[in-house]
Amino acid sequence: MADSIRTRANCHRLRGPTDQPNVAPPLGVQPRRGIRGEMLFLSFLLLVSSPLTRAAEPVGEISPQEGAVAEDFAPLPETGGEVQSLFPVLIAIGTHFGYDSNPRTGGTDQGAWFSSQELTLSYNRLRGPTEIESVAGVEAAERFGVNTTVNAFLNLSATHAVSPRLTLAGTIDFAYRSEPHFTTNLGPDQRRGNYYTSTDRVSATYQWTERLASVTSFNFRLLRYEDSSVALFTDREEYTFGEEFRFDLDSQTVLLANYRFLLVNYDTFPRDSTTHFLLAGVEETFSPRLKAQVLAGASFRSFEQGENSINPSFESSVEYELPRNSSLSWLVNYSVAEPSVQQAQNRTTFRTGLQFRYGITPRLSSTLGVSYHHDDTTGGTTAATAGPAFTRNAYDFTLTSRYQFSRHWDFDVSYQRTEVNSGGPDQSYSRNRYSVGATFTF
Repeated sequence: MADSIRTRANCHRLRGPTDQPNVAPPLGVQPRRGIRGEMLFLSFLLLVSSPLTRAAEPVGEISPQEGAVAEDFAPLPETGGEVQSLFPVLIAIGTHFGYDSNPRTGGTDQGAWFSSQELTLSYNRLRGPTEIESVAGVEAAERFGVNTTVNAFLNLSATHAVSPRLTLAGTIDFAYRSEPHFTTNLGPDQRRGNYYTSTDRVSATYQWTERLASVTSFNFRLLRYEDSSVALFTDREEYTFGEEFRFDLDSQTVLLANYRFLLVNYDTFPRDSTTHFLLAGVEETFSPRLKAQVLAGASFRSFEQGENSINPSFESSVEYELPRNSSLSWLVNYSVAEPSVQQAQNRTTFRTGLQFRYGITPRLSSTLGVSYHHDDTTGGTTAATAGPAFTRNAYDFTLTSRYQFSRHWDFDVSYQRTEVNSGGPDQSYSRNRYSVGATFTF
């Protein structure tokens, strides 16, 4: 949700009279327009993504150390002209009504109608070397005859160019929700009560020479469930220390070397571990609109109980800006992850996610999001983690169309399909959600 809201907020950036673009030119040469490379890469992308689309099994997520804010309720509209806000922040008020075929995410379907009301605040200030961006929202959802839930989130980011060589950045992602989140490695893929998570990051980027730069980072993630039976095996803190070196081979190609150290501490469950990630790859700028990155290597995990594992690790991303205010992003990741069931010690996960937004007209747009993950889960040697090995497949498909009736009013129609097939102790289920709604932005 944060990415789509951020896109809308950037379209309505609140600038002051002294605001200046916060774009510091790199010390090296600027990337050139690679039309031929762009066309070759797009041909490859279409060949790879077409089978995934036909099978309805692509998906989302990045590395298990990176966080994301969930799409718990409708984002700000993304089309149309600029909204002249009378306040320091952009305010959006929305209401939605729809039908959920399986609101409890149980093995048997028992549908319910629902209504929700949302309030979203966004702020974006670019002044000199400092940029501050904030998005916050709260939603109250009533599932008639089932339950009432409250979801909330806060995303705050800041970037400051200390000098032409040194840039500092920080982000805070906090969310309180009840719905499972399929694009990140959190808890179970079913509704198991309310929980909150916070994913925070600080980083320092330093340009040592015209070609060589380094990125030093620290990530912190906190996960807490209100249900004590789920909290027993999920509540934890994760600390990730990272160091990445970037070498500009030429105007289009950057070579990458990445090291991460992950420390996982569970509150009560005996699954504490340390993991070393060694990755190398390349970042290619095919044109100012098309960029891709690939990293591959291995992870070395040691558990406090004495067990060890070595696994391959891979992650890639593609970002492409299309005409008509359209965009395409594709993420692929394979790595170790934290298990989402109690009777397990380790899990390796393949995730892929595709999001495509197309501006049909200046007022009408459509967004397609598909996320898929395949898990291989193994048990441990302790009594708490002993369990059979099993696999699980889950995908989430969302299609939303939005029409901007005026500068302030937007109407949207959405369909979401979720399916989880598990061979383990967690439950398989399918779910369909339909909704219509309106959003007023001022």
